Amino acid sequence: MFLASKIDTFTQKLFVNNIIIHIKTGMKINAGMLVALGIHILITILFFLDKEYFFLGFLGLAVVSANVIGILLIKFNMQAGYKIFMFSSIILMPIGLIGAIFGRKELDKLTENKFNESLKN
Repeated sequence: MFLASKIDTFTQKLFVNNIIIHIKTGMKINAGMLVALGIHILITILFFLDKEYFFLGFLGLAVVSANVIGILLIKFNMQAGYKIFMFSSIILMPIGLIGAIFGRKELDKLTENKFNESLKN
């Protein structure tokens, strides 16, 4: 019971720190990116279930892996995560454009915020 309460306290502190970091930097993952990731996962599963297109499942797996890496980089406040998410999403044309569009949207917001802050200083 003691260990469970310590883990819960650690999780709460980690969650609070994560929110503070996102408020300071403005880096976030929007719902469109998560929807795109879900679609990519679904497409990959469907490829693996079809005997004729089984080999395309590995391509989908690479795209999903790159998307997850991009999201993790965004969570750790690295701008490169948006670019990785965008470029890996483009591989699954035309449905991959959803991820690319939403990744580009967040990257544009981040660039605009940096520019506005530079004007204030």
